[in-house]
Amino acid sequence: MLFVITLFFATAFAETEAVEVRSNPTYETDSVVYAAGHRVRLRAEGDVASNALAAIGLADPLTVLGAGEAWVQVRTATGQEGYVSRELLTPTVVLHDLDDDGFLDKIVATLGAEGEVIIRTSVGEVTTRFRLETHSRSYVRLSVLDIWEAGVPMLKIETQDRQACGDSQVRYFLSYQDDQLRQAISEYESSDAPYYGYESVAFLPTSRTAVKTRASGDHYDDVHQVEVEILKLEHGVYMSRSKASLDVE
Repeated sequence: MLFVITLFFATAFAETEAVEVRSNPTYETDSVVYAAGHRVRLRAEGDVASNALAAIGLADPLTVLGAGEAWVQVRTATGQEGYVSRELLTPTVVLHDLDDDGFLDKIVATLGAEGEVIIRTSVGEVTTRFRLETHSRSYVRLSVLDIWEAGVPMLKIETQDRQACGDSQVRYFLSYQDDQLRQAISEYESSDAPYYGYESVAFLPTSRTAVKTRASGDHYDDVHQVEVEILKLEHGVYMSRSKASLDVE
């Protein structure tokens, strides 16, 4: 019965199509990329010691003129040419009203040198940087949930985590509260033998409640224990209210 209830809730919301950012993406000449920092330096040469020609705003579009290992030659929308560090560029931008004020906000993601996921947003006049803990990651997918789907606007981050619970697919849900992004809740699935486990989140938007189901066992069709937890959204984070567990023989 627990599995049936969770499946019913989980199908009650949909999300926007995800965009994907991979580590060390390929930038083709004449393609459009975006600034992945709040004040990205446009430099005269591909060197941190060269003159800064301009400061580029978050998610501003840039045309690629040539790409090297560490620097990318670009042209701004105003026609100014120079070089930007590859680490401060992204191939895609997500637009979503994170603070529910009726205006679209810019959201970009990059992968750091150690595989960390860095999320930068611009909400009104406030800019926020959210950084997940460092693990070995090769990609990140971003999508959004509207207020009618999750109770508040949510940014969903899906990535692969090769350190926690072996090789896992991890999904983080972030909310925007008090001028910052907060990790509201997360879920994962790990299928590495000899252990299997997953957490699945279902949102009840009208009550700003989430139901999290956890299962563990030797295999996806050999589950030993199931736990259901009820959580309430408070200040952008889901807090536990009650839980129950069941041993499966």
